[in-house]
Amino acid sequence: MVSPALLESYDRIVPDGANRLFSLVEQQSGHRMSLERQVIAHNLRLEFLGWLSGTLIGISGVIGGIILIAIGKDISGLAALIGSITALAAVFFYRQTVSKNEMAKKRQATET
Repeated sequence: MVSPALLESYDRIVPDGANRLFSLVEQQSGHRMSLERQVIAHNLRLEFLGWLSGTLIGISGVIGGIILIAIGKDISGLAALIGSITALAAVFFYRQTVSKNEMAKKRQATET
């Protein structure tokens, strides 16, 4: 924060200089918050699309495995089914681990 004496000197040099300075700071702050909102919205959209894509691919693998089993391709169908379920479970557990690590780092940062 700017000291009151410095603000007074701005006012002496530039008429209404302190108010103009605060106005610029407020505009910059509003601009930054607007950009942050846009970035957050974009990241949420990307996260949702990633989740949706992964879910559709996983479901396709499970359905494909079931269809292969139904038409008599037991080994191929079972491999596709187990592979898809394993991949979905691996992604789920990996994401859980990453989330726990991020939370631990944030907790640690706020404690220090």
